Amino acid sequence: MSAPAPPSTRQLLLARHLDRVRRLAAPCREGLLIRELRAGWITRAIGKPPADYASASHDRVYWLALTRKLESTDIEQARNIATSIGIQRLFLWLAPWASDASTDALLNAAGASRIHQIQYIAFSRPAGEGKPPRPTAIKAEPLDPAFAQDILPLCEHWYSKDGIATALRMLQIPSIEVHAAFDGPKPIALGLLTIDGDWAYISAAGTDPDHRGQGAQSALICSRLQAAAAHGAAMCACETNTAVPISLRNLKRCGFVEAINWHVYQWDLQR
Repeated sequence: MSAPAPPSTRQLLLARHLDRVRRLAAPCREGLLIRELRAGWITRAIGKPPADYASASHDRVYWLALTRKLESTDIEQARNIATSIGIQRLFLWLAPWASDASTDALLNAAGASRIHQIQYIAFSRPAGEGKPPRPTAIKAEPLDPAFAQDILPLCEHWYSKDGIATALRMLQIPSIEVHAAFDGPKPIALGLLTIDGDWAYISAAGTDPDHRGQGAQSALICSRLQAAAAHGAAMCACETNTAVPISLRNLKRCGFVEAINWHVYQWDLQR
C-alpha cells in the first residue's frame, strides 16, 4: 500500500498557520471547551446539541498539522477524551498527507465516515493588491478598534448574535482586525483579518442579505489582502467549502488558489 504524498513546504506552512489561527480564535467562542491531544486538539460546544453538518458544528477534532500518518492510538485517545467531555457526534479535520486507505479503514472501524459530497478547502495567495472581479462602488476598509466596537452591534440582525459576540471578543486580540463595507453610514458586510507572522488569515465573512450580489465581499477580500501586506505578511489564507459556491467563486476571482483539501469525517461516538 502506497504512503500518502508528503506535503510541500508551502502546504505545511499553511497547515501550521491555520492550526495557529484556529487555536487563537477558539477561546473567543462562548462555552467552547478545548482539550489537547498528542497530535492535535478537540473542541466541545457546551450546551449545544450535536450538529448535522461539519461547518455548523464546533464539536471537532483538528489534526491539521500532522507530519506523519494518523495512528490507531491517536484515534483512541481522541475517542476517550471526546466521550469524557460528553461529545456524541463530532467532525474531524485531517491533513490529506496524514491519511491513506489504511487510515480511512481505522477511522471507519471507530465509527467515522468521510464526507465526500462536500469538499473543505484551504486557499492561499500572496498578500498585496487585489482587484474586485467586477466593478463595484462599494468600498471596504479596516476599522479602528474603538469604532468597530460601535459598528459591530449594528450588524447583529444579519451577522448573528453569537457571531457578533465572538467578533467583539476577538477584537481584543491585537493581531485581529475587523474590516467592513458600507452603504453610506450603514455597515453592510463584515470580515476579519488575523495577522500571524508571514501569514494572514481572511475569515468570518458576512453580508446583509439586502446587499448581497453587489460586490461587498470582493471589496472586503481586497481590503484585507492590502492590509495583510501593510502588516508585513507575505501570504494570505482563507477557507471555504463547495457547499458555498459564491464564496468559492469570490476567492478564485480574487486570485486565491486551492492549496489543501482537508479530509473531513463525521464521527458518531455512540455507534
